[in-house]
Amino acid sequence: MKPFLALLFLAVGVPAILAAGKSHALKDGGKEVAVKSGQLIDWYSCAAQGNYPDPTTCDHYIACTTALLAYQMPCQMGHSGRLWYVRDSGPVEAESYCDYPELVDCKLSPATTEPPAPTDPTTTEQTTTKAPETTNAPPTGGSPSCEAVGVVVDADCDPAVDCHQCGYCDSYLYCPEKGNKWTVGNCDEIPEPDGTVLVAKKLFWNSGSTEHGGTCDFYDNLSQDQQTKYRQDGNCKPICAFWVDPSCDRKYWYTDPNLANGIWKDKADMFWCPAGTRFDEGHDTCSFCDEGQACNVGC
Repeated sequence: MKPFLALLFLAVGVPAILAAGKSHALKDGGKEVAVKSGQLIDWYSCAAQGNYPDPTTCDHYIACTTALLAYQMPCQMGHSGRLWYVRDSGPVEAESYCDYPELVDCKLSPATTEPPAPTDPTTTEQTTTKAPETTNAPPTGGSPSCEAVGVVVDADCDPAVDCHQCGYCDSYLYCPEKGNKWTVGNCDEIPEPDGTVLVAKKLFWNSGSTEHGGTCDFYDNLSQDQQTKYRQDGNCKPICAFWVDPSCDRKYWYTDPNLANGIWKDKADMFWCPAGTRFDEGHDTCSFCDEGQACNVGC
Protein backbone atom coordinates (compact mmCIF):
# COMPACT_ATOMS: atom_id res chain seq x y z
CA MET A 1 0.00 0.00 0.00
CA LYS A 2 1.28 3.42 -0.85
CA PRO A 3 2.21 5.37 2.32
CA PHE A 4 -0.53 7.84 3.27
CA LEU A 5 1.82 10.38 4.81
CA ALA A 6 5.58 10.60 4.56
CA LEU A 7 7.40 12.11 7.55
CA LEU A 8 10.57 14.02 6.76
CA PHE A 9 13.10 16.46 8.14
CA LEU A 10 13.78 19.75 6.37
CA ALA A 11 17.25 19.91 4.83
CA VAL A 12 18.50 21.83 7.86
CA GLY A 13 17.39 19.13 10.28
CA VAL A 14 14.21 20.54 11.91
CA PRO A 15 11.20 18.21 12.03
CA ALA A 16 8.48 18.77 9.46
CA ILE A 17 5.57 16.83 7.95
CA LEU A 18 5.20 16.73 4.17
CA ALA A 19 2.05 15.48 2.49
CA ALA A 20 2.89 12.79 -0.01
CA GLY A 21 0.93 10.85 -2.58
CA LYS A 22 -2.14 13.10 -2.28
CA SER A 23 -3.54 15.00 -5.25
CA HIS A 24 -4.58 17.95 -3.11
CA ALA A 25 -1.13 18.54 -1.57
CA LEU A 26 -0.50 22.29 -1.51
CA LYS A 27 2.33 23.31 -3.78
CA ASP A 28 4.14 26.56 -4.57
CA GLY A 29 6.53 26.60 -7.48
CA GLY A 30 6.59 22.81 -7.54
CA LYS A 31 7.52 22.46 -3.86
CA GLU A 32 5.22 20.99 -1.25
CA VAL A 33 4.38 23.28 1.65
CA ALA A 34 5.78 21.97 4.94
CA VAL A 35 3.77 21.79 8.15
CA LYS A 36 5.72 22.39 11.38
CA SER A 37 4.40 20.92 14.59
CA GLY A 38 5.44 18.99 17.66
CA GLN A 39 7.31 19.88 20.80
CA LEU A 40 10.81 19.45 22.17
CA ILE A 41 10.95 16.76 24.87
CA ASP A 42 13.59 15.73 27.39
CA TRP A 43 12.36 12.26 28.37
CA TYR A 44 13.46 10.52 25.15
CA SER A 45 17.13 9.89 24.38
CA CYS A 46 18.08 10.07 20.69
CA ALA A 47 20.85 7.74 19.55
CA ALA A 48 20.75 8.78 15.88
CA GLN A 49 18.84 11.08 13.52
CA GLY A 50 15.53 9.75 12.23
CA ASN A 51 11.89 9.00 13.09
CA TYR A 52 11.05 6.46 15.80
CA PRO A 53 7.86 5.06 17.42
CA ASP A 54 6.53 7.02 20.38
CA PRO A 55 6.51 4.57 23.33
CA THR A 56 3.55 6.38 24.94
CA THR A 57 1.00 6.75 22.14
CA CYS A 58 0.09 5.43 18.68
CA ASP A 59 -0.77 8.72 16.95
CA HIS A 60 2.56 10.46 17.61
CA TYR A 61 6.15 9.60 16.79
CA ILE A 62 9.59 10.78 17.93
CA ALA A 63 11.70 12.82 15.50
CA CYS A 64 15.40 13.02 16.32
CA THR A 65 17.32 15.88 14.72
CA THR A 66 20.93 15.99 13.54
CA ALA A 67 21.74 17.60 16.91
CA LEU A 68 20.06 14.58 18.61
CA LEU A 69 17.23 16.67 20.01
CA ALA A 70 13.96 14.75 20.44
CA TYR A 71 10.63 16.15 19.21
CA GLN A 72 7.27 14.50 19.92
CA MET A 73 5.44 14.87 16.61
CA PRO A 74 1.73 14.31 15.88
CA CYS A 75 0.53 12.39 12.85
CA GLN A 76 -1.75 14.23 10.44
CA MET A 77 -5.53 14.25 10.84
CA GLY A 78 -7.50 11.74 8.74
CA HIS A 79 -11.18 11.70 7.79
CA SER A 80 -12.25 10.27 11.17
CA GLY A 81 -9.48 11.34 13.51
CA ARG A 82 -5.71 11.42 13.84
CA LEU A 83 -3.68 8.86 11.90
CA TRP A 84 -1.32 6.38 13.58
CA TYR A 85 2.40 6.08 13.08
CA VAL A 86 3.51 2.95 11.21
CA ARG A 87 6.01 1.79 13.80
CA ASP A 88 8.29 -0.22 11.52
CA SER A 89 8.46 2.44 8.77
CA GLY A 90 11.43 4.37 10.25
CA PRO A 91 13.98 5.46 11.10
CA VAL A 92 14.72 6.70 7.54
CA GLU A 93 12.68 9.91 7.25
CA ALA A 94 11.85 9.42 3.57
CA GLU A 95 10.30 6.02 4.31
CA SER A 96 8.56 6.94 7.58
CA TYR A 97 4.80 7.57 7.47
CA CYS A 98 1.43 7.54 9.25
CA ASP A 99 -1.65 5.62 8.09
CA TYR A 100 -5.24 4.89 9.11
CA PRO A 101 -5.49 3.18 12.56
CA GLU A 102 -7.19 0.08 11.16
CA LEU A 103 -4.11 -0.52 8.99
CA VAL A 104 -1.52 -0.03 11.73
CA ASP A 105 -0.29 -2.54 14.31
CA CYS A 106 0.37 -0.52 17.47
CA LYS A 107 1.04 -2.30 20.74
CA LEU A 108 2.33 -0.09 23.56
CA SER A 109 4.50 -1.51 26.33
CA PRO A 110 3.79 -0.34 29.90
CA ALA A 111 6.12 2.55 30.71
CA THR A 112 8.18 2.54 33.91
CA THR A 113 8.01 6.33 34.05
CA GLU A 114 5.12 8.33 32.71
CA PRO A 115 6.16 11.15 30.33
CA PRO A 116 4.08 14.28 29.80
CA ALA A 117 0.90 13.79 27.76
CA PRO A 118 1.33 14.60 24.04
CA THR A 119 0.52 18.16 23.09
CA ASP A 120 -1.83 18.44 20.12
CA PRO A 121 -0.78 21.58 18.21
CA THR A 122 -4.04 21.62 16.25
CA THR A 123 -5.83 22.82 19.39
CA THR A 124 -3.43 25.70 20.05
CA GLU A 125 -4.19 28.84 18.09
CA GLN A 126 -1.54 31.48 17.42
CA THR A 127 -2.64 35.07 17.13
CA THR A 128 0.63 36.90 16.57
CA THR A 129 1.25 38.50 13.18
CA LYS A 130 4.91 39.40 13.65
CA ALA A 131 8.09 37.45 14.17
CA PRO A 132 8.36 35.92 17.64
CA GLU A 133 11.20 37.60 19.48
CA THR A 134 13.56 35.60 21.66
CA THR A 135 14.33 37.63 24.74
CA ASN A 136 16.97 36.22 27.00
CA ALA A 137 15.64 36.85 30.49
CA PRO A 138 18.15 38.50 32.85
CA PRO A 139 19.64 35.98 35.28
CA THR A 140 17.66 37.16 38.32
CA GLY A 141 17.35 33.85 40.10
CA GLY A 142 16.89 31.26 37.37
CA SER A 143 20.66 30.91 37.14
CA PRO A 144 22.34 28.79 39.84
CA SER A 145 25.45 30.98 39.67
CA CYS A 146 23.34 34.03 40.58
CA GLU A 147 21.45 32.24 43.34
CA ALA A 148 24.72 31.05 44.86
CA VAL A 149 25.92 34.62 45.44
CA GLY A 150 22.52 36.16 46.18
CA VAL A 151 22.59 38.45 43.14
CA VAL A 152 19.36 40.02 41.84
CA VAL A 153 19.12 42.56 39.02
CA ASP A 154 18.75 46.19 40.26
CA ALA A 155 19.57 45.16 43.82
CA ASP A 156 22.13 47.27 45.68
CA CYS A 157 25.79 46.44 45.16
CA ASP A 158 29.18 47.87 46.12
CA PRO A 159 31.70 47.95 43.25
CA ALA A 160 34.52 47.94 45.80
CA VAL A 161 33.64 44.46 47.05
CA ASP A 162 30.98 42.93 44.76
CA CYS A 163 33.25 41.64 42.00
CA HIS A 164 31.78 38.15 41.62
CA GLN A 165 29.65 37.95 38.45
CA CYS A 166 26.96 35.50 37.39
CA GLY A 167 25.06 34.90 34.17
CA TYR A 168 23.16 32.61 31.86
CA CYS A 169 22.99 32.13 28.07
CA ASP A 170 24.30 35.39 26.60
CA SER A 171 23.67 37.82 29.47
CA TYR A 172 25.20 38.34 32.91
CA LEU A 173 25.00 40.56 36.01
CA TYR A 174 27.81 42.84 37.15
CA CYS A 175 28.32 45.71 39.59
CA PRO A 176 29.55 48.71 37.54
CA GLU A 177 32.32 50.94 38.87
CA LYS A 178 30.05 53.99 38.63
CA GLY A 179 26.84 52.72 40.13
CA ASN A 180 25.38 50.80 43.03
CA LYS A 181 22.93 48.43 41.32
CA TRP A 182 23.48 45.00 39.83
CA THR A 183 23.26 45.59 36.07
CA VAL A 184 22.54 43.31 33.12
CA GLY A 185 25.30 42.99 30.53
CA ASN A 186 25.11 41.20 27.19
CA CYS A 187 27.76 38.99 25.65
CA ASP A 188 28.95 40.23 22.27
CA GLU A 189 27.97 38.93 18.84
CA ILE A 190 28.74 39.91 15.22
CA PRO A 191 25.66 39.46 12.98
CA GLU A 192 26.02 38.72 9.28
CA PRO A 193 24.75 41.39 6.82
CA ASP A 194 21.43 39.50 6.45
CA GLY A 195 20.90 39.32 10.21
CA THR A 196 22.04 35.72 10.66
CA VAL A 197 24.08 35.08 13.79
CA LEU A 198 26.66 32.29 13.50
CA VAL A 199 27.69 30.31 16.56
CA ALA A 200 31.34 31.09 15.77
CA LYS A 201 30.62 34.84 15.92
CA LYS A 202 28.67 34.86 19.18
CA LEU A 203 29.82 34.72 22.80
CA PHE A 204 28.00 32.93 25.64
CA TRP A 205 28.22 33.13 29.41
CA ASN A 206 30.69 30.50 30.60
CA SER A 207 29.69 30.08 34.24
CA GLY A 208 32.42 29.14 36.69
CA SER A 209 35.20 29.51 34.13
CA THR A 210 37.03 32.15 36.23
CA GLU A 211 37.50 32.87 39.92
CA HIS A 212 35.21 35.90 39.59
CA GLY A 213 32.26 33.76 38.49
CA GLY A 214 32.58 33.44 34.72
CA THR A 215 33.03 35.32 31.47
CA CYS A 216 31.63 35.60 27.94
CA ASP A 217 33.24 32.86 25.89
CA PHE A 218 32.98 30.84 22.67
CA TYR A 219 30.35 28.10 22.51
CA ASP A 220 32.96 25.39 22.00
CA ASN A 221 34.60 26.37 25.30
CA LEU A 222 31.42 25.78 27.32
CA SER A 223 30.97 22.58 29.28
CA GLN A 224 28.75 19.90 27.72
CA ASP A 225 26.17 20.58 30.44
CA GLN A 226 26.03 24.31 29.65
CA GLN A 227 25.80 23.67 25.90
CA THR A 228 22.86 21.30 26.44
CA LYS A 229 21.02 23.72 28.72
CA TYR A 230 21.45 26.66 26.34
CA ARG A 231 20.56 24.61 23.25
CA GLN A 232 17.36 23.21 24.75
CA ASP A 233 16.13 26.44 26.35
CA GLY A 234 13.71 28.26 24.02
CA ASN A 235 14.39 31.50 25.90
CA CYS A 236 18.06 31.18 25.00
CA LYS A 237 18.27 29.42 21.64
CA PRO A 238 15.88 30.84 18.97
CA ILE A 239 13.55 28.18 17.60
CA CYS A 240 11.99 27.63 14.18
CA ALA A 241 8.90 29.79 13.69
CA PHE A 242 6.20 30.70 11.15
CA TRP A 243 4.17 33.91 10.96
CA VAL A 244 1.84 35.52 8.43
CA ASP A 245 2.75 38.80 6.76
CA PRO A 246 0.25 41.51 7.83
CA SER A 247 0.15 42.91 4.27
CA CYS A 248 -1.20 39.74 2.67
CA ASP A 249 -2.67 36.55 4.13
CA ARG A 250 -1.07 34.44 1.36
CA LYS A 251 2.42 35.59 2.33
CA TYR A 252 4.22 34.07 5.31
CA TRP A 253 7.68 34.01 6.84
CA TYR A 254 9.76 31.15 8.19
CA THR A 255 12.94 31.13 10.21
CA ASP A 256 14.85 27.99 11.08
CA PRO A 257 18.07 28.45 13.07
CA ASN A 258 20.08 25.24 12.83
CA LEU A 259 22.86 24.64 15.31
CA ALA A 260 24.13 21.65 13.32
CA ASN A 261 24.97 24.07 10.49
CA GLY A 262 26.63 26.53 12.85
CA ILE A 263 23.66 28.93 12.94
CA TRP A 264 22.37 30.30 16.26
CA LYS A 265 19.88 32.85 14.92
CA ASP A 266 18.66 32.66 11.32
CA LYS A 267 17.21 35.25 8.96
CA ALA A 268 13.56 34.89 7.98
CA ASP A 269 12.65 33.67 4.47
CA MET A 270 9.41 34.61 2.70
CA PHE A 271 7.01 32.09 1.11
CA TRP A 272 3.64 32.25 -0.66
CA CYS A 273 0.55 30.10 -0.28
CA PRO A 274 -1.28 29.23 -3.55
CA ALA A 275 -3.85 31.73 -4.82
CA GLY A 276 -7.21 31.21 -3.16
CA THR A 277 -5.67 29.98 0.10
CA ARG A 278 -4.27 31.75 3.14
CA PHE A 279 -1.61 31.01 5.74
CA ASP A 280 -3.18 29.54 8.86
CA GLU A 281 -1.10 30.57 11.89
CA GLY A 282 -3.04 28.19 14.11
CA HIS A 283 -1.64 25.19 12.22
CA ASP A 284 1.45 26.69 10.54
CA THR A 285 0.45 25.84 6.97
CA CYS A 286 -1.66 27.01 4.02
CA SER A 287 -5.41 26.32 4.11
CA PHE A 288 -8.58 27.25 2.27
CA CYS A 289 -10.22 30.54 3.20
CA ASP A 290 -13.32 30.24 5.37
CA GLU A 291 -16.62 30.76 3.60
CA GLY A 292 -17.58 34.44 3.61
CA GLN A 293 -14.13 35.45 4.77
CA ALA A 294 -12.15 38.10 2.88
CA CYS A 295 -9.33 36.24 1.21
CA ASN A 296 -6.07 37.41 -0.38
CA VAL A 297 -6.94 41.07 0.19
CA GLY A 298 -3.95 43.29 -0.58
CA CYS A 299 -2.13 40.49 -2.37
